[in-house]
Amino acid sequence: MNVGKCLFVFIVILLQACTTPEQQITRLFEELGKYETNISEHENQLVRLEKNQTALYNDIMTLGMKQVDDIAKLADEAEALIYQREKQLEAEYESIKKATKQMEMINRYTSDIHDETLKQRLHQLIQTGEKRYASYEKLYDHYHTALTAEKKLCRLFKQPDVTLADLQAQIGEVNDAYKKLFSANEQFNEYTQRYNREKKQLYKILP
Repeated sequence: MNVGKCLFVFIVILLQACTTPEQQITRLFEELGKYETNISEHENQLVRLEKNQTALYNDIMTLGMKQVDDIAKLADEAEALIYQREKQLEAEYESIKKATKQMEMINRYTSDIHDETLKQRLHQLIQTGEKRYASYEKLYDHYHTALTAEKKLCRLFKQPDVTLADLQAQIGEVNDAYKKLFSANEQFNEYTQRYNREKKQLYKILP
């Protein structure tokens, strides 16, 4: 028999009916905060790996081009770090997608809010959040492009007959990719700062 299940579903529906839109929004923001924490953790891991990668590149640059074996060993380590960064980037992207869906759920409750000031602040925050997540899409694409360029560079380092011209050309490609990445990251950070400010303002008036 499914009497227990039916009763449980009825109780859940009843509880939801007794919850105000403001309470639902507060709960959804708390869940959104968990995804934001995950995003921050993945970002910290990416920064750590990037620092390690930069150190390896610096070590490679101090070696002469004739030290093929030493360069190849360091290039292998650098390429392994690229794959670790890709893994962190994908995990961060998954958290962003979950946060985006959570923001969409919050948006559904805006029409149920009667306090006009609260509704306006909430609507503004949602707009900023959506722009922030959209800006991450560009950041994500540019990061992938940069990682692909770095892989090519690492493989060139391992070629015994590679020319200085080839290396310089690929380093130029990596630098160009990072210029675009830095620009996208700056835009994302600006939206993040604005989002955090607006969230604090909203929380001051949210019941």
